[in-house]
Amino acid sequence: MNATKITVRQPATHATAFRHESNDTGFDNLRIHTLSFLTDRHGPPPFSKEKLSSYEMLWIKQGEALVTVDLRDHVIPTNCMVCLGPEQTRNLHFPAGTEGYYIRFSPQLLHPIETSPFPSMHTIGWNSPLILHTGGIMSQAEEVLFTLARELWTPEAIFEDIIKSYFRIFMIYLNKGCIVKEGNNAFTREAGLMREFMSLLRKNYTDKKNVSDYAGKLGVTPGYLSRVVKKVSGLPASYHIRSCIILEAKRMAQEPQASMKEIAYALGFEDNAHFSKFFKSYAGMNFTSYRRVTY
Repeated sequence: MNATKITVRQPATHATAFRHESNDTGFDNLRIHTLSFLTDRHGPPPFSKEKLSSYEMLWIKQGEALVTVDLRDHVIPTNCMVCLGPEQTRNLHFPAGTEGYYIRFSPQLLHPIETSPFPSMHTIGWNSPLILHTGGIMSQAEEVLFTLARELWTPEAIFEDIIKSYFRIFMIYLNKGCIVKEGNNAFTREAGLMREFMSLLRKNYTDKKNVSDYAGKLGVTPGYLSRVVKKVSGLPASYHIRSCIILEAKRMAQEPQASMKEIAYALGFEDNAHFSKFFKSYAGMNFTSYRRVTY
């Protein structure tokens, strides 16, 4: 009788995991790259200013990176990871020779929220970015990442369920073993309402500038929404609305071809005078002065 031959795959290593690393995979919801691959093959362009539509993680194993998120700079040292979320605008900067990993994945991989392996990811957006110290889980999480990368980059057929399972295990390690350096690590019903509020705000801030506009869409009273937002974030809902508008105005002000009139119109203001008064009140200087110091 002929015996059935069983092939046992060896544990993944850095060499075997990234042997077939390239720009193309058969799984669009997840990308994993070594920092050396991105800098050697592509140079600066992949890390230029970008408004995200997915989640990103930059894991620094050796060296450090400078991450600019919504106009604020954050230094990410060795054994730390920065986590970014949809709608945030970021720049990534790190010198050649920096070791680590770049991970990008779609929001679908974290849903449903109730069973999310890493609830803190859902809070990204108001106390951002989420910066983690990975020293306690470095080796375990990296082993899972190697296996995940090997499955992702294999030239054979990709099994989506396997990739999703390994990704979930990786996120569980992060959730259990990392120490939060910056960002909000809470996940409650109230934090969920905060997340929904911020999601609506990013999509509607140009034409909805009152707390009541968002409370109605969320099925709660304006007073309740304001109390929850202040409890979770430390700041009232009205502050977040104004900050979102000011932040976008500052981003647009950095584009020299955009006039104040065009920016005011894009942000839903009826006239320049109203926009100018709003900007000076909440940015601390008038629009012209801000442009002058920016350049």
